[in-house]
Amino acid sequence: SWNSIPGGSNFSWQQFHRSPNGPIFVTYNLSAGANTIQMAHREDGAGLDKLYVTLTDNVPVGFGGVDPSCSGTSQLPIVNAGTNQNILLSTNSITLNGSGSDPDGGVVSYLWTQESGPNTATLSGDTTVDLNASNLIEGIYVFRLTVTDDEMDTAFDEITVNVTDDLVCNDLDFPDQWQDVIIGEDQLPAAPIYTLADYDLDGDGLKDIVSGRWWYKNPGSISGTWERSLIGLPFINVAFVHDFDGDGDMDLFGAHGDEALFDDPNSYRGFELVWAENDGLGGFTVHENIPSGTTTHFEPFIAGIAGGVYQENGPYQLALTWNGGESGNSQVQMVTVPSDPINDTWTIENIHPTSLGEGLTNGDIDGDGDLDLFQAGNWLRNDGVSGWTLFSTGVSLPSSFDRNV
Repeated sequence: SWNSIPGGSNFSWQQFHRSPNGPIFVTYNLSAGANTIQMAHREDGAGLDKLYVTLTDNVPVGFGGVDPSCSGTSQLPIVNAGTNQNILLSTNSITLNGSGSDPDGGVVSYLWTQESGPNTATLSGDTTVDLNASNLIEGIYVFRLTVTDDEMDTAFDEITVNVTDDLVCNDLDFPDQWQDVIIGEDQLPAAPIYTLADYDLDGDGLKDIVSGRWWYKNPGSISGTWERSLIGLPFINVAFVHDFDGDGDMDLFGAHGDEALFDDPNSYRGFELVWAENDGLGGFTVHENIPSGTTTHFEPFIAGIAGGVYQENGPYQLALTWNGGESGNSQVQMVTVPSDPINDTWTIENIHPTSLGEGLTNGDIDGDGDLDLFQAGNWLRNDGVSGWTLFSTGVSLPSSFDRNV
């Protein structure tokens, strides 16, 4: 809206307001020769700190940042270079799809640069949101996307591209072409229950291995030296990998063991639950803000685990079965991750009394859009807030059920 403020016989003041749809512009009918526009001192808290004159109603680009005396501060642009990539050497090139936005304005420019790598890659489209990098050789590259907004603020994000040599199988019959490679000590002090090898734990673009109470850093080749690091006591047996705190790196979930029995072969046993927060470089902080599981079996450990979002718009949860559950020693349990997994206490509850005490996987078995649970000999239908309903799969084995995928 505009308000005319009387100020004399030969001039008037006009008050400017910002509407929900953006600025409202005022037009002055200027006469030939010199014209003078006077601007009064603004009141405290007003958002006006600049005056510009243009022949059109187009807002100029790069008009400058907000005056420090105005309320509020300029916001940095938001930039995403994409997820880390792995490609084979025969591919030799890759297109990286970035993105950028500005919460309080618009993006003015994009700039891709190579920060490191075994050689200097050939870049095209380096001033656009999408970059093509070619002439790559074996090794690890880091590329940076920098975004500049209309207030000349900048922000950047980096992406790692790992180029590995093509795998070539020899001509021998299976299984003679397989070769055993020992990546650590040939005898561990305690048996691990799970070995998980599909996650990058230190942000270098390579898949590392986590097993028991240790993780092994991928050296870039199978025959290289896999450096073993302790996750941190009292974390004894890893069972699941997920970004629980939402900071972009992989955290760990598992069981708490008896530190006094650290080198005892039976130290893998335990029903106390813990998780390990990753700092993004493979350094872990162990948190014990999870209630213990419930089992009366003499050999307690997590036998099955399946993570996911089980309720519409619900939190991330972990379904658990315990070793020996088929004997009635434990139920199927559900762990709920709070929105603040570091400072708030996680919760655990029994969801069904029939546990087979072995492998547990999830999937939408009945096609109704939510995750059900599969235990080989039976499956649990997810009925939302109403709970879980047991159905037989009709599968039988001469021995007990074990793993399923």
